[in-house]
Amino acid sequence: MSACRLMRAISVREFGAPSVLRLTELPVPQPGPGQVLIRVHACGVNPVETYIRAGTYPRKPPLPYTPGTDVAGVVDSVGEGVTAVKAGERVFTTATESGGYAEFSVAAEQCVHRLPDALHFTQGAAIGVPYFTAYRALVHKAHTQPGETVLIHGASGGVGVAACQLSRALGLRVLGTAGTPEGMKLALNNGAHLAFNHREEGYTHKIMVHTHTHTHTHTHTTHTHTKRTGSSHEWSSWSILTSITQIHREKAHVGSVRCCRGVA
Repeated sequence: MSACRLMRAISVREFGAPSVLRLTELPVPQPGPGQVLIRVHACGVNPVETYIRAGTYPRKPPLPYTPGTDVAGVVDSVGEGVTAVKAGERVFTTATESGGYAEFSVAAEQCVHRLPDALHFTQGAAIGVPYFTAYRALVHKAHTQPGETVLIHGASGGVGVAACQLSRALGLRVLGTAGTPEGMKLALNNGAHLAFNHREEGYTHKIMVHTHTHTHTHTHTTHTHTKRTGSSHEWSSWSILTSITQIHREKAHVGSVRCCRGVA
């Protein structure tokens, strides 16, 4: 019998501060039917993973566990019945079964996608949560159409940048907000036509001046309760209000504004 392969991985044995993340050695997981074993070259770190590690997220994995959802790497081997990818191919994931903070990770076949040659592994590891979340908000929930105006509230974060890029590619007029000049520049460099500082008094009025004759979608990308200047009634003329959040799970209708919460 061949010796068990070992890998380096991060293990969490209790919920808490970042100090609970411990580097350890674990057996390399084996892919079961419909699963893919990936040699990890890069792993994304998403805000939700910090909430899970801290123990503040509603859903908690059984301990011990290895964090990480978005990885990019090379297929090491595949389980029975896998046909979408084969050993040696460059791939990225939208979910993992065994965790991504490790040298090897197992993922279900339907969560593994070929990584285009034009993208390096660090880019591939940044696709899953940010881009699929933004796409779901813009396309599946808001049903945006070319020529409409989208306001991305919090456009300098991971999901916000993805939303800017996707919105521009979808033919939308893109407005973004950020809390610093650097964040505003980042939004502009990633597809926003205009950027506004949401820490400035009266920024909502400036936005409305630029949206007087357009059909609007307001996409609010935040993962926690964040105090913003301005109140909800200031967005009452927006036809669709979509909130991307890791905290709220309710759906509501507010007047004529369609409000979808918890689309992440």
